[in-house]
Amino acid sequence: MVTGYKTAPTRGCIEVCVRLRVEFKLSPTMDLVARSLTGYWAPYAWMEIEYRIPKPKTGPVTVSFSGSNLPSQAYYVDWTRMHYHDMRNSTKQKIDGFINNTPGCSLAPGSRQYNW
Repeated sequence: MVTGYKTAPTRGCIEVCVRLRVEFKLSPTMDLVARSLTGYWAPYAWMEIEYRIPKPKTGPVTVSFSGSNLPSQAYYVDWTRMHYHDMRNSTKQKIDGFINNTPGCSLAPGSRQYNW
């Protein structure tokens, strides 16, 4: 599902931005298990792809990949993996931010993971 698009003046041209966001959460049973183990409801994990398409011949198309710190995410271009965000390499602070510091039923912390 496309969550929105916008046009904005950019360097004297029109830029189109298309953003696709996916949000997902544990099943109700697993969420209850998480609550009993940690004392917190699980947050929503998310991933987002943003395409910025400028007016022809005025600049390159850019694609940005963003997502929550958990789970792991891989980004592919033309069927080739370009980047892999491995949650196992996340710092304790990022994992704690996902598990303990996010109110249940809200989006987990994350950031832009890769630009192409």
